[in-house]
Amino acid sequence: MEAQKTAHRKGVSVHVYTKIVGMINDKILSGEFHEGEAITTVREIAKEYDVNAQTVLNATRTLVGDDLLEIRRGVGLFVKKGAQARLKEHEMTRLTDDQIPAIVHDSRRLGLPADDVIALVKKEFKKK
Repeated sequence: MEAQKTAHRKGVSVHVYTKIVGMINDKILSGEFHEGEAITTVREIAKEYDVNAQTVLNATRTLVGDDLLEIRRGVGLFVKKGAQARLKEHEMTRLTDDQIPAIVHDSRRLGLPADDVIALVKKEFKKK
């Protein structure tokens, strides 16, 4: 039973870790976290997600490694200059190389005409 709890906790940590990385990426992309400015503290993020601070540290270290954040010892985590542009480029590549081809593949497999798929995309763009 204890092994199951540990495995479950590890699974949750991975899920939360991914959510934290995504949340920070989203805030950089949207401009909520500005280049050169400090982001929310590790403690605040840990409290918001109700997780161990180590999970947040691991997520932020990934973003440091991705050249999006920088650690200023004793001060905090800051968004690096050019982070938003690098992130947009990465996300555009992911969209054009992975997501759009997958949608086209699935649409063909389901027999959906291109015009129907385009209509669905336009409908989605109208949502807020």
